[in-house]
Amino acid sequence: MADFDTVAQQLRDKKPDLSNEQKQEVYGLFKQGSIGDNTVDKPGLMSGFEARGKWDAWESKKGMSQDDAKQAYVDFVTPLL
Repeated sequence: MADFDTVAQQLRDKKPDLSNEQKQEVYGLFKQGSIGDNTVDKPGLMSGFEARGKWDAWESKKGMSQDDAKQAYVDFVTPLL
């Protein structure tokens, strides 16, 4: 099985063309795997849609263990590379 950090670096290096849904899934799993549950306040409307989308993506993974999020990240990203 591939390592979380290795897969994350491969994604940064290869920069595959991802849909918005894929980008949100990748972001949410990465943040949950690397940091854990989201404790940041939800961005206001003036922050823009991208900031709110990222927050929502991470928030959607709340309660998932970091180990489970790392495994889900590897499982989701590997086929995209």
